[in-house]
Amino acid sequence: MKSKQKDYNATDESDEEIVEPTTTLRYNTNHAVRIQYNNLSLSNFIFKTTLSGTYLLFGQKRSKGYSISENIRYTGIKNSRIDFSTSYFNTDNYEARIYNYESSLLYSFSMSPYYYKGLRNVLLISLTPNRHINITAKYGHTLYFNRQRYKCEAL
Repeated sequence: MKSKQKDYNATDESDEEIVEPTTTLRYNTNHAVRIQYNNLSLSNFIFKTTLSGTYLLFGQKRSKGYSISENIRYTGIKNSRIDFSTSYFNTDNYEARIYNYESSLLYSFSMSPYYYKGLRNVLLISLTPNRHINITAKYGHTLYFNRQRYKCEAL
């Protein structure tokens, strides 16, 4: 749980016209939970399942969201590894975003924010032919279910 004060505008929630809008401080409270299960039963595979959830309360506004992720790592080929992860997420808005770790390139760190409704897929392939050469490639794709694809036309 994290709670901190934030500017609150009373006109955001009322339908009445307020002659002079007032801004006060209100607590913005965020409850977050994460559950992770690691399965190492197969010799060359590592499976990691993660469930994440969030619930925000700010004035009369409430927002929630959840995410379920599956990460699979294969290390059966000598001096290489393949990581694949997929995440489904569903949040009410950007304020209820959920951060998930995803495998990334060497010496880099990636915590992607997930918000609204969608699916995120990441494939990472890392090859180390010798101790001086490391070849790594990463491909990620995010598909949003609540957005429309617009056709681009030349003017």
